[in-house]
Amino acid sequence: MRFRPFSGVSGAALLIMRAVPVFVVMLAAAQPAISEDFFSYSLMAAGARDPETKIGYWTSAIENWTVDAGEFPLSRAFFNRGTAYARMGMTKRAIADYDRAVAADPRFAKAYNNRGILRWASGDRDGAIADYERAVAASPSFFEAYYNRGIARSAMGDHHLAIDDYTRAVSISTRYAKAYNNRGIARAAIGEYPDAIADYKRAIEIDPNDPIFYNNRGVVLVRMDRPDEALADFSRALALNPSYTAARRNRGIANHLAGKYGAAAEDYREVLMQNPGDREIDMGRRRALAGEKLPPLTVTGDETRATGRVLSPDEKKRIGPFARQGGARTGMREPGPEEKRAAVTHYERGRALAKKGRLVPAIAELSRAVRLNPDESGVYVERGRLHAQRGDLMKAGEDYDRAIALGPESPIQYYNRGIILYKKGQYARAIEDFTRAIILDPADPESYNNRGSARLAAGEPGEAVRDYSRALGLRGDYARAYANRGVAMFYQDDFPGALADFNSALRIDPREGMALHNRGIIHYVLGDRGGSLDDFNAAIALDPGNSYSRIWRLAIAAGSSDAGMAAYMAQERTRYARHSPSWPVALMRGFLGIVPDAELLRKASAVNDARLAKRRRAEALYYLGLRKKMIEKKKGQAMDYFKRSLAEDSSMVHTGRLARFEVSGG
Repeated sequence: MRFRPFSGVSGAALLIMRAVPVFVVMLAAAQPAISEDFFSYSLMAAGARDPETKIGYWTSAIENWTVDAGEFPLSRAFFNRGTAYARMGMTKRAIADYDRAVAADPRFAKAYNNRGILRWASGDRDGAIADYERAVAASPSFFEAYYNRGIARSAMGDHHLAIDDYTRAVSISTRYAKAYNNRGIARAAIGEYPDAIADYKRAIEIDPNDPIFYNNRGVVLVRMDRPDEALADFSRALALNPSYTAARRNRGIANHLAGKYGAAAEDYREVLMQNPGDREIDMGRRRALAGEKLPPLTVTGDETRATGRVLSPDEKKRIGPFARQGGARTGMREPGPEEKRAAVTHYERGRALAKKGRLVPAIAELSRAVRLNPDESGVYVERGRLHAQRGDLMKAGEDYDRAIALGPESPIQYYNRGIILYKKGQYARAIEDFTRAIILDPADPESYNNRGSARLAAGEPGEAVRDYSRALGLRGDYARAYANRGVAMFYQDDFPGALADFNSALRIDPREGMALHNRGIIHYVLGDRGGSLDDFNAAIALDPGNSYSRIWRLAIAAGSSDAGMAAYMAQERTRYARHSPSWPVALMRGFLGIVPDAELLRKASAVNDARLAKRRRAEALYYLGLRKKMIEKKKGQAMDYFKRSLAEDSSMVHTGRLARFEVSGG
């Protein structure tokens, strides 16, 4: 009965658009210092169609890796090259690359899983089982690894342990039809027929169009001496797949057992046309034609496969460019070799121009590449990235739509489009895309982290905490996930929990400026003004232009001591004397009294997006209140501003939560 070991998924999402969507509390989304060449070759590899080309690009990416990029993306490059080697049947090289992947990231569950598949295929059964065990130890929610270990255990005759593995798989992924099917196989193998029937029934409920599930249930019904019921299942399997010889063979046996000799003889005849050497069926046909009962024959399910090919979603068959989703290339011819080479030349020119910061001509070169060869998803991804860098989110989204149409099973594309949707404020759709990325690559912590970000922005801090926790379960040294979970806990009023998470983030990465800034706010809320001032000083040392941190440092310094405040205020007024269109700069100018309160509030409202205007008014009112409280010592006027900020009701804006804290007596 059909088994499909889990397909390895590209981890290259981290190399395309790694920056985490930014909250208002999080004033900086750190861009990883990944080598441009490493990034570019990784992008080309993800967009390449044939495994040989992928190997070339991944090799170039690995050769251009630099230590500042970190071990995590390097592990994904080795993993993807290993997957391409596996596609070409180069098992030893594939295993060697998976070895390097897990050496760079010892918790890389997917690499252990794929290495297990190849070890099984090479006859190393113990090594395969050990790898599946490493995979589930690294990622306890990795249901495909339980599934694959179940396959291996069944093949070794250990059906009880296989049932345990399939049960774990379906407890994590409750709609995993193939796992229910395989558990039915294992249960039937030990004579637990009613339980097997229940599993096949559940598999059919989830996926009623898979003929194998009907065939397998029919096999068990025959073994239970219920051939009439089995006939309906075999007929349904054949209706879904008329060339399904095993189901036709089984239907012939069921017809014979039910005393329907003519129908049995016809089924046997058609089977013998496909397999004239089947002696059992030839004997059965002779008996059916003679009106004789059936001697013992073997009904067959689709036999268990212990192993299969290792695939990456972006290496599966594509459905075509965006203009022909789900269909043929109507009215379009396949680009020739020279056009493809020219497209690569334009792509490389575009990449070189982008590295120099010349985004407009870079986009023009990429557009020429698209016209010459519209079937390469990597070009759309690169052009979308540049559109996003220029702030043109609409065009960026269109390019990711096209990339997804070309590679609908690549988590990279959904991951990146999710970021674009987040930036456009379309949080529900962003959550959907991050969820698709997680389904395709459940071992990628970045997708969980970013889905948590989208859920927090959508007003779901509890769900966000769960996603950040999943990200940390997959990657325990993920500083940004700790920092993000701290923000979600802040919105849940769990200030000690938020402080603990910011502390964890900073233990891992002392230069995580966002965590420093946010910890400074938590220290303020908890009454630790000294700790707060230390954090804002450290945050400003990392990012001197961070106006939010400068506002907070000024407020905390004024609340702590009057010594030198006049000189400090004068220094900051000089720094911010010039007008700027930047909203954080406008906030600081309002906080310093350089512009009147009313003018700051007018600027907050002077945007076309009503939601953004509301958020900015809430911020302006809160920080004006903070000035009244901390600098001017006018608590009554401060309270009026805090109440007005709270009335703007921007629940997932940090100032809304802080205003509630102030009004409640903090």
